[in-house]
Amino acid sequence: MNGKTFFGTNGSDDNSVLTGRTTLYEVDEASGSVISKVMQTSTIAAWWADDHDYPTIVVRPDGRLIVFYVPHRVAAPIYFRISVGVGTMAQGWSQEYNLGNTSAQATYPSPVILSGESNKLYLFYRNGASSGPLSLVTSSDIATVAPPTVDGGPIGAAPTWAAESRLAQSTGTQGIYHKVTSNNVDRIDLLMTDAVGPQAGTKTDVRHAYYQGGQWRSSSGTALGDGSTMIGFTNFTPVATSGAPDNLGDMWCSHIQRRQNGIIEAVFWRFVSTSDHRCYYARWNGTAWSKVEVDAGQGMGVPDSRGGQITDGQGLTEGYYSPGSFFDTVEEGVLYISVGNSANSQLFRYRTINGGASWTRQRVSDLTQENVRPVVPVGRGSKYSVLW
Repeated sequence: MNGKTFFGTNGSDDNSVLTGRTTLYEVDEASGSVISKVMQTSTIAAWWADDHDYPTIVVRPDGRLIVFYVPHRVAAPIYFRISVGVGTMAQGWSQEYNLGNTSAQATYPSPVILSGESNKLYLFYRNGASSGPLSLVTSSDIATVAPPTVDGGPIGAAPTWAAESRLAQSTGTQGIYHKVTSNNVDRIDLLMTDAVGPQAGTKTDVRHAYYQGGQWRSSSGTALGDGSTMIGFTNFTPVATSGAPDNLGDMWCSHIQRRQNGIIEAVFWRFVSTSDHRCYYARWNGTAWSKVEVDAGQGMGVPDSRGGQITDGQGLTEGYYSPGSFFDTVEEGVLYISVGNSANSQLFRYRTINGGASWTRQRVSDLTQENVRPVVPVGRGSKYSVLW
């Protein structure tokens, strides 16, 4: 954005839960200078050491940033701030506000602003209730409320938030995992998995739906409802099924990108076992979803098998966490994939020009040991094309 790259991190010093923090960064692509800000005011550091706690960003029509963040597995609300400056963190942020939804135990806040709906903001998140519903709240004024004028100052008025809507809920306990992309005008696309159970438990299907014209719709455009009542996971279009007809077993959605030509690309992981993870590329051509294992037989089947990966807060490891995959946000058919495990993994840039039938790959990372969880900034520049 205007020669700057923004990204969020979370974590701690030496893996200690006593020093957790969620931090937003601004990197000037020309000079390399960095600005950072620890966002949370909470002094309960253990809240912010979880890898779900990274901040997410959306850009208002006036160029100011809104950042959302929330601690995982805690009865705390979703927090947010608005930047003082246009397209920069340099002038600081508003004071901290929140949605007041402490009972949701939310995670993965995913904001979208639609200019075609008078800059209405949609905020998706996985609700921490026992059924793990995919939830949504909206605000019609957060994108236009008067911004702060000084660092730590107030905004013009507290934004109003509609009541929470639930699009789908899990058939188990872990919840609906989601990935979001949007044209930021009139359409939002979702990719979803029902993670029925934790610790290498059932991860059911990869499904797609999109919102446009006041309706949630199947991939082919069939109206499913306006979201005021729950639509249900199995009503969304299957990209890949655990049972018939695909019989792919356990899977987990990873990323979705809709291109300007209408092509939708999705990437997900299939788990043959906890030690055999396969990366799949899916593609919507306007009438049907196709899918193919990426670079089958070329060494893809090695998971991120770190022994200390905590998912339930009780010391159990999640055998279905993969090293990561992410589309280029500018170029169609380009996919970054981490191949390997925590002891030895490398990041590769994969490219297909024939819908996934064949791939070329180029190694990106040159560090030893762990190179995982690639992320490509939205509208990325040429200097920082991928972060990991």
